[in-house]
Amino acid sequence: MKNPLESIMDWYAVTFDSLRVTARILDKGIRDALPARHTFEREPTSASLERIQKAEEQLVELAVLSLVSTFERTIRDCLASLGHIARPVSDDLEERTRRQILADMEYWKLSDEILALFSGRVHRDVIGQVRQAVDYRNWVAHGRSADRPPKSNVVPQFAHRILTEYLVQAGLLSP
Repeated sequence: MKNPLESIMDWYAVTFDSLRVTARILDKGIRDALPARHTFEREPTSASLERIQKAEEQLVELAVLSLVSTFERTIRDCLASLGHIARPVSDDLEERTRRQILADMEYWKLSDEILALFSGRVHRDVIGQVRQAVDYRNWVAHGRSADRPPKSNVVPQFAHRILTEYLVQAGLLSP
């Protein structure tokens, strides 16, 4: 299986670099390098640079959110493909139960219990670091509550590395 997190890191890098290039163009006063109509054409450079800085912060958060969500989908797909769950059965009760489990699986939280299903394969330190990325994603996804900030700040590079490591150790990705 190809690492589903790679395409996220690709668009993150392209977008981050694009923001940096735009900031440099504005900072160096080369506004004619920008298209005729652009977002920053009617504001002072300092205001534009401030907006770019805020956009970079949002980009980091959205990249982590996307990485963790894609990781979560990969885990769900793996669990849904397990033998007894994936194969339809002829007994009506068993088949309805199987279908209900598959439907309910879409609403499972990516909890410690779900992450621990692979504990025989995945090192507990990796599970703990994945939990940090999940907590950060949840904080971003639920409105960045000031009451409950995450215990650690997670950047896309860390999230990509640790989520990929989990998938490799779990046997869902080739090293």
